[in-house]
Amino acid sequence: MQLPADPNSQMVTVWSERGIRFTLRGSGTEPKIKIYIESCSDSRDEAVKAVCDVFMAVLEDWIQPCAPGVTYAERIVTSSGFVLDARSVPALG
Repeated sequence: MQLPADPNSQMVTVWSERGIRFTLRGSGTEPKIKIYIESCSDSRDEAVKAVCDVFMAVLEDWIQPCAPGVTYAERIVTSSGFVLDARSVPALG
């Protein structure tokens, strides 16, 4: 199977076996990386946990090895209103 590709696009979208999708891209106007994570579950808590787990995996496995000097916002807010306090996360603090 060949996935769609656009040589002019500077983003990656990944679908997991758990039904989670994330897109990682550079900002077009600022020197920053943006990540969009989508999760669906019967429980909001399960969906939020899945999003946080994927965020940490992308951070630890993709971003930090390539850009160890990247800085982060102290508070990361999801579209559902969940707030991840980055200072409490060992990889970010």
